[in-house]
Amino acid sequence: MVYIYSLVLMLSAGLFGTFCRSVMLGLGFVPDLSSGLFIFSTSGSIYLALQCAYMGGLRFLAPTTARSTYLSEMASNSATLIFLPYILHVSVPWPQEMFERVEPLLYLGGFGVIHLFLKLSTFYGSLQGSPSSRKGVIGYAGATLLFVFLGIVFQSRWVESLEAARTRVPTGVENVLIGTLHADARRMQEGATISVETVYKQGQTITTRWGKTQGNTHGNNVGRVYATFVMHGDDEKVYQSSTALTGGMWSEIRVPNEYVPEGLRSYEVRWTREKEPNWQRILGLRPIVYNLSETPGTEPPPPSIVTMSGPFNHAERPLVRGPNIVVILVDGLAANHLSMMGYERDVTPSLDKLGYGGLSFPNMFSPSAEVGDAVDALFSGGTQSDSLVQRLANAGYSTIAFTEGGGSALEYGGGIESGFELFDASYDADQGSGLTVKKAQSWIDAHQAIKFFMLIRLRSLEDISELRKIDGMYPESGRPQAIDAFDNGLQRLDSLLGSLLKYIRDHEMRKNTFVIVTSAYGHAFSVRSDGRKLDDPTLRTPLILSGPSIRKTKMSTRVEMDDVAATIGALTGVKVPGSGRGKSVL
Repeated sequence: MVYIYSLVLMLSAGLFGTFCRSVMLGLGFVPDLSSGLFIFSTSGSIYLALQCAYMGGLRFLAPTTARSTYLSEMASNSATLIFLPYILHVSVPWPQEMFERVEPLLYLGGFGVIHLFLKLSTFYGSLQGSPSSRKGVIGYAGATLLFVFLGIVFQSRWVESLEAARTRVPTGVENVLIGTLHADARRMQEGATISVETVYKQGQTITTRWGKTQGNTHGNNVGRVYATFVMHGDDEKVYQSSTALTGGMWSEIRVPNEYVPEGLRSYEVRWTREKEPNWQRILGLRPIVYNLSETPGTEPPPPSIVTMSGPFNHAERPLVRGPNIVVILVDGLAANHLSMMGYERDVTPSLDKLGYGGLSFPNMFSPSAEVGDAVDALFSGGTQSDSLVQRLANAGYSTIAFTEGGGSALEYGGGIESGFELFDASYDADQGSGLTVKKAQSWIDAHQAIKFFMLIRLRSLEDISELRKIDGMYPESGRPQAIDAFDNGLQRLDSLLGSLLKYIRDHEMRKNTFVIVTSAYGHAFSVRSDGRKLDDPTLRTPLILSGPSIRKTKMSTRVEMDDVAATIGALTGVKVPGSGRGKSVL
């Protein structure tokens, strides 16, 4: 009888292990044959350990040699036959969809009820049977310990097999264009994890940006990303959030500083299409296979892949100091064409207001009439290729550029993008710079909680022939000249900038935001000139600096573009690259 009982016990353990393997397969925890064998062996060992522990306890409390005890036990173990429909993928017409979602629990519950009832029958039969020796207790105790040991070993090997099969995130990044914004990003398969080592800074927050992956049909069906951040510091914290994905823009998830542990040393980021259940997080288990077949036995769909830019370590207000910096470059704007700097026509009321309220320099000289050279001087301090923007990013700044660079020196790929997390080089000559200013204002509105550096380059004044198409108030009489077309365009651009500057003034961010306006070159107009030529008016451009605690002064001192770089360094506390030739104007 003992041999028959042992055979039934082993078969029932096999059925239980197969059931557990099927359940874990459906949850994505069985990526290959070896992991399936390990979960089968783990479950079977646990089942055998529990059965031996029960029989050992029964032998100790009510030792008996009654055949009914073994018969009842064989019947209770035979209850594992209830798992066969699930193992064989037999479709059960459940009355409600909810039952389908918890189908494994229903099978497990049914088994538990039958098994427990028959266990009670076994216990009752032992009490009624003839007394016997307790010698068998030692054998059952030894078997229990053996199966517990095997269960631990197999469970450990199963976890190892999961980690070995886990998808790794590529270490390199590539340029990805979503909508009009370029970013360095990587493709991430669902469930894959990226690990980041970091040094904790006061007010630190973690930012990631997500987008649909081009050329991945299944990934393009992902409508929402659920991101999980596991952070290790003085303690461990987990932050979960989600964002909807749209085809034409980056979507952002940021971990607020209150969720970042003190002494943060490292963190992991992963994503799924659905929110991770708490039980997975508590047990430290994560599926390997997310692209499961809807019907057992059929080919699973391809894995879902999205694009992630980051993660970036930003500084959150009000926990950190350091101002926002907005640099506005207006192509074609000469110093002698601002009303506040002596121009007779009142075409720049918004820029005049900014200048009168801050520090202005009518003798700002650009190093070149080429905008690319001027911007190189601004971001390198005049000498080296080491980027000031990259240093700002390393200091916790979120960096973004709107360059209207298509077809010019400031397009993506020309080197100017170094250090910028987001880079928008789009420009529509028919719309002018209005769309660029609108996008910049929208981005600022969504990022007031962190410190940022923004470059806005506006080129709608560069082409006089395009400006002639604009209806304006000039000339007041007579035949329109090139300068009239320019003034009409400048007046319209000043109005656009006025809305952005007013937005900054009307919000709390005015207390920690500095605006710098300058130009790489200016148009020089004469009777026979149609704009641009290399002379003093071309290279002499305005410089306006406005912000909190800036004195209201117009200074005749000669300044250059590398002085602007030094000024940004002084405002932010970031060391400017290069030889340090520039000097802060503050």
